[in-house]
Amino acid sequence: MEYKVSVIVPMYKAARFIKATVDGLLDQTLKELEVILVDDCSPDDTLEICRTLYGNHERVQILSQPRNMGPGEARNTGMRAARGEYTAFVDCDDAILKNAYEEMYNLAKEKSDADVVHCTGMILPLDKRDPDSLYEVDEKDYFYITSDRYKVPKEVTVLPDDIGERYDIWRHHGIQWTVGTKLFRTQFLREQDLRFGEIRLSEDMAFCFAALFFAKTFVITPKKYYLYRISNESISRRGYTTQFFKMALHALFNVCPLARKTMDRVEYFKQHPESERGVLEYMIEVLEQEFVIPVYQSLKEEEILKDGVFTDFMKEQFGENADYVTCSFLEQHRKYPPTVSSVSLLTIDNMIKYRAKVEAAAKERKE
Repeated sequence: MEYKVSVIVPMYKAARFIKATVDGLLDQTLKELEVILVDDCSPDDTLEICRTLYGNHERVQILSQPRNMGPGEARNTGMRAARGEYTAFVDCDDAILKNAYEEMYNLAKEKSDADVVHCTGMILPLDKRDPDSLYEVDEKDYFYITSDRYKVPKEVTVLPDDIGERYDIWRHHGIQWTVGTKLFRTQFLREQDLRFGEIRLSEDMAFCFAALFFAKTFVITPKKYYLYRISNESISRRGYTTQFFKMALHALFNVCPLARKTMDRVEYFKQHPESERGVLEYMIEVLEQEFVIPVYQSLKEEEILKDGVFTDFMKEQFGENADYVTCSFLEQHRKYPPTVSSVSLLTIDNMIKYRAKVEAAAKERKE
């Protein structure tokens, strides 16, 4: 079979959700679609479940990483195996609406074989039980990612060729930087040598940033296709630990070099150093606000310093300058007032409370 779309699913501790995720992908209205499952040395029985259920399925590839390397490297492995004209990515505990890939693929073809088609997403908090089918969930139980932070257009939009205009759109939250909301032309990814960097948190930020500025044709559809399941299982939604703090810091210190590799290949950024600086400041701000500050304030400085994970990491990163950087970092983060990031809001209890407030306000307006 000639595949139109390859969907890559990195798997780690996915036993609870993987069947629903894969079955949903195989049930897409687009049948010329393959699913590439990449096990990242999951400690549970995720791999065994997949081998039992899909080991002989003609549209499923099952691959294994030699060691736990994070979702980015798992996606890189999947990209090398992709046989579809287009490539997509779905996290192992998420899903996408049944007609999504057929409609996004057709849109790509309509727009001169677009390099990237970008949709938006919805959040489903799993507060009581897993639904039998995400596709049967009542629309009112979803939260739409359309707030002031992400300005979704009302109709299909092709981004301008001008890189400065694309930068302005990106800088003002015009495009979500999550990889699951996009369909990429496979040959485009290979020609541009697009791969995920060696960070384990927000690894899709730098990848999607590169795709935005390398793509000849980048299309945005207002359709809300991607479904984020909030279950506290995924890497960015679990409880805070010093190891998670280390992961956040590693992303913070390494995302800028990844972004610079992209900007070195784009003439606009060479001519506009203020925009290059804006990119780096924006990425650092996002990682600080989404992860570093909330984790620092949740764990408290005493807990962060207690087990040596933080100080050892600083030594690995900065060598003989580690003490100076550590003192500067701690002093700076003591200044931040208590904050609530979007990540800490993505908890089941808070989402239920928020929904109740919205419904109460709507009821009050009607009365």
